[in-house]
Amino acid sequence: MLKPFSPFNVPPIVVEQYHSDLESVTIYDPTAGVHIVPLSHLLLYHVCAIYFKRGAKSTLICPKLIQRFASLPLPQTIIAQNAAKFSIISLFDGSGSFTDVIAKALGQWPHAILAVENDPGTRAVVSKVKGWPLDGTLWSFDKNGVHTFYAKDVWLLIQDNCLLLRQFISLLPSNSVIFVAAGFPCPDLTIIGRGKGVLGVVGDRSVLLHCGWAVLYYLSLTSFWPRVVVLFENAGSMQEHMKTYIHQLLGIPPPCAHYINCVQWGSVSRARYFFSSSSSSVLPTSSSSPFEENWSLVLDSSTLKPRPLPPWLRPRRTTDKGSVVQTPLAYHPRNLLYDTTYFGGPTEFRTACISNRPTLHPSVPFEEFLPEFLWSDWSSLVAWDANYNAELTKEILGIVSRLQDFYSNPFIYLPFRLPSFEEKARDSELSDLIQQTIQDASPPIRTLHNIIGNFFKPAQLLTWMKAHLSPLYPGSPFPLCLNPITRRKVIPISLNPGTDNQSNEALSQKRATTKWPLMLINMQLSVLLRLHDCN
Repeated sequence: MLKPFSPFNVPPIVVEQYHSDLESVTIYDPTAGVHIVPLSHLLLYHVCAIYFKRGAKSTLICPKLIQRFASLPLPQTIIAQNAAKFSIISLFDGSGSFTDVIAKALGQWPHAILAVENDPGTRAVVSKVKGWPLDGTLWSFDKNGVHTFYAKDVWLLIQDNCLLLRQFISLLPSNSVIFVAAGFPCPDLTIIGRGKGVLGVVGDRSVLLHCGWAVLYYLSLTSFWPRVVVLFENAGSMQEHMKTYIHQLLGIPPPCAHYINCVQWGSVSRARYFFSSSSSSVLPTSSSSPFEENWSLVLDSSTLKPRPLPPWLRPRRTTDKGSVVQTPLAYHPRNLLYDTTYFGGPTEFRTACISNRPTLHPSVPFEEFLPEFLWSDWSSLVAWDANYNAELTKEILGIVSRLQDFYSNPFIYLPFRLPSFEEKARDSELSDLIQQTIQDASPPIRTLHNIIGNFFKPAQLLTWMKAHLSPLYPGSPFPLCLNPITRRKVIPISLNPGTDNQSNEALSQKRATTKWPLMLINMQLSVLLRLHDCN
């Protein structure tokens, strides 16, 4: 990037390519676009920055362009009199269960659904179960006869002049409530994820949060904004400065962020932050044990209450023998289930937990139940510091993979085991959805584990819904606490699209560029705003 030596009103330029045969360079000028100039043209400039282009596709979020797209005219849609009073935008949709939860709470299927999910296996299953279009290119009707678009990439929502969002809005009745949910990826945010949360929202996965912001910003420019209900969720172990950043980005005040751990009413510990449009939060009532009779969690030696299990996470791998390998924390003896009849009954099991207090698991001669070739692996697993700060090495993953192959043998009795898939489904409150999924799609067992490992309990969403039902009934106030995004002066602008591929004509027709670094759009805007005396 070059800036002029003299202080006169000349914008900076970007040198794109050097042509040695012509002694010229391709430059980008925010006022004139992309063109070729003699090398001597650069004598008036000095280098102020160097930009390294990534090979991957980069996506832009330009607030000024979103403002312009929101002002484009929409077609008039003929709405049926019995149309549902709400619609759904679900980002990072997973199993599609958010739509099921909302529909169950309100007693009817939404009027329109705009869902996004990237995982191919999950998409294939949800498409069969709900009838959502798998190709991700066209609007279609699902099994309930509802307008549905099932996108593969969240960035599609703001590309092509926010076309998908404008199409979604055009389908809605004027009084429709819009539920917007997003469980954006957490690996870059959480202290137990890759890099211990150092990358945060600039990581290649958690950065997708910003697409959620762009969707909210677009909706804030429409007449539906007072009836938008927001629920974004992410890991409860994210670092504090990341939580603060999300507050500020989404415009959601701290009272509307709820730290909730489902261990308060279940058997598994999974803490999440819910960034919502309401300051109220109601917890579900405690549920019964999801585990088979006579099987128990480890008891806390001081309180004699069951110690919660670590979260159900996505499977790590599938072994050569077809066994689905869970997160390594699940295999440590403190996180297993135990057959109380082996100890003689519940009383004797409590005694076994108390007598073996330092180890946080009952006294069991584990090696008597394991083949000799697994003894070394078991010793390494027990010695491993199995907590949320533990490093998940390849060695540990190999150990639990070999153990899983042994555990998967249905002809071997062990007084200790991992929770079964059916027990995990009951604890996750997804038994009905899982049963329907198996019936309609017959997916691989790993895909089913994947659905459970990527979901927060419906009971929490249902109780959260209680604070948001009022806008669906006439005369009821809407308890929206989301801070409005500040509207600024809107001026007519014309951007010169430029790109480093062969799509100039297509991009010009869209009046924007979706594959050019954001820095170039900012350069154009800064010049145009200065010409219009806008600070």
